[in-house]
Amino acid sequence: MAPKKVEQLYEILSKTYLTFDELENEWEQNGLSSTPFKSLVSVMLSTMTHTKRVIKAANALYAEVATPQELLRLPDEHLTELIRPVAHYNRKTQHLKELCRQLIERHGARCPTPAKSCWRCRAWGASAWIS
Repeated sequence: MAPKKVEQLYEILSKTYLTFDELENEWEQNGLSSTPFKSLVSVMLSTMTHTKRVIKAANALYAEVATPQELLRLPDEHLTELIRPVAHYNRKTQHLKELCRQLIERHGARCPTPAKSCWRCRAWGASAWIS
């Protein structure tokens, strides 16, 4: 398709449909993606779970933790209670702890960019990454 036609089509579609930033994004509104760490944890919580339950669990969790170190310091039982609204909360408790250990040991407690390092981490993969 000619570039001029693409521009015309884009203009028509832009006037007809909302763009992503114009949509109500529950994740953004609730701070689930406000930091790379929260994005990664939120995606892990979202597996097999409806958004409303993810938001409930994430808000409870993020009221107490903002870093991998803080999450690791939580007793497993307490972390499980915080994320209980999501499916498979017992398994996710262990996976979140493993994620935080790997972030600290391999990446200095920072979330890596979506590259080879994501694939090497046991608790998550590149499919769980939001940039």
